[in-house]
Amino acid sequence: MVRGRGVWPLALVAALAALVAAAFTVLGGVGHSGAPAQTTAGTATAASASPGAGGCGAAGSGVCTPVELVIIGLRGCPHCRAMEEWLPSLGYPVAFCDIRESLVCSDAFTELYNRGLAKGVPVVAACSGDRLLFIEVGELRNQSWWLRALRGSANGVGGVPVYWGTRLAAVVTGGEAEELSRAICGRALGAAKPVAGAG
Repeated sequence: MVRGRGVWPLALVAALAALVAAAFTVLGGVGHSGAPAQTTAGTATAASASPGAGGCGAAGSGVCTPVELVIIGLRGCPHCRAMEEWLPSLGYPVAFCDIRESLVCSDAFTELYNRGLAKGVPVVAACSGDRLLFIEVGELRNQSWWLRALRGSANGVGGVPVYWGTRLAAVVTGGEAEELSRAICGRALGAAKPVAGAG
């Protein structure tokens, strides 16, 4: 396990996810990285640097791929809150999927955790429709990194890269990528609540 600031500890997140799952089972409800906190001030504004307003394809490509960002986390997590407040500055739609409020969100985090892709929150996923473009784990407020990642994902890079902060931790391919796409961009994004001021 990678340790550092920027994520909630594994034991706490796992305990909360288990508690949520148990509560949903008992109550009939419907419907968790170790990346350090990283902050780098970007110099460009989202409007001038993003590849087309609202997250459309690479500059000059003529292709518009709508992109949405979903934060999988906890409302009480300070790193999740920091990402929720900062991500809208990129100019893309952002939604928050709380693993305590939604079994679907808890299940999406559990899938990431069980695959060794995330050991804490926040987890931010970039989705284009029901296709997962990439995952970033931990608090990362670096505008130039995000804009590069979003531009690269709009060009159809093979596999789903998973970053712990700015470090590439894994690339998910094949059926595993399809399963994560369904869990995150299909179900979790559908259960997430839009973040005010985003997109």
